Amino acid sequence: MTQAENAPVKKSKPPLRVRVAVVLASVVFALVVFEVFLRAAGYSYQTFYRPDDALGYALEPGAEGWHKKEGRSYVRVNSDGLRDREYARRKPPNTLRIAVLGDSYAEALQVSEEDGFTSVVERRLGECPALGGRAVEVINFGVSGYSTAQELLTLRRKVWAYEPDVVLLMVTTNNDVTDNVRAFKEADDIPYMTLSGDGLALDNSFRESTKFRFRTSVLARAGRWLYSNLRFGASGARRPRAGRVKVRRRPRHPAGRPRKPSSRPSRAPTSPTWSTSSRRTKAGAGRGV
Repeated sequence: MTQAENAPVKKSKPPLRVRVAVVLASVVFALVVFEVFLRAAGYSYQTFYRPDDALGYALEPGAEGWHKKEGRSYVRVNSDGLRDREYARRKPPNTLRIAVLGDSYAEALQVSEEDGFTSVVERRLGECPALGGRAVEVINFGVSGYSTAQELLTLRRKVWAYEPDVVLLMVTTNNDVTDNVRAFKEADDIPYMTLSGDGLALDNSFRESTKFRFRTSVLARAGRWLYSNLRFGASGARRPRAGRVKVRRRPRHPAGRPRKPSSRPSRAPTSPTWSTSSRRTKAGAGRGV
């Protein structure tokens, strides 16, 4: 045998593009298997909120999935972005229609829709003989974390279109007052109301913030879609911040001593907000409560 015949045969490596394609195909296959496994196991982590250029954030129309962070319930958001069933804009005849504005206490993601406050009120009022057989509709406009300023904007933008007879504003003294003050809320991605003479002026400067611009970018929208629709994406991701309620410590004195929040700056924009809502309710077809 010649020396050339005894020399080992060198195997040629596949082209780089072939190796890259094999790696990508392996990754895609693994993710598909993982996705199928998570769906078979019933895993989901839906984000129910989207950025809104008027309200800062709002419920995502058509979103649905399991809420498991506090309690466990299957949540459906209707086509108009309400945590409720579908309603016709025009009120049906012989119907008492009540619109409820509020934060997480009204939105009630922690319980099933039929166990939420608005559903319970609707059933109880439907049994009331004083209504003389009128149908009752209680529409839930609540969104977690909303301030009364955001609720006033919701009243103007959405509620009146449903022709309510009564508008009910749910208020909690836990944070509804301080949520109207930027220094206490510590959020730069939502609108605020400020005093202007004897009335209110809308501060929607949040639209120009870097955080809000990113949340409305194509990249962020694609990320929210992946997060909501792919189980493996949600399994390793942090929950989106839009709509999340964060418990904060009191503002501190420059010298380091805890400073008790003054009620005067927080009450100033809040009281006119409530009174403005009441005046607008009385001027419309509904009654404020």
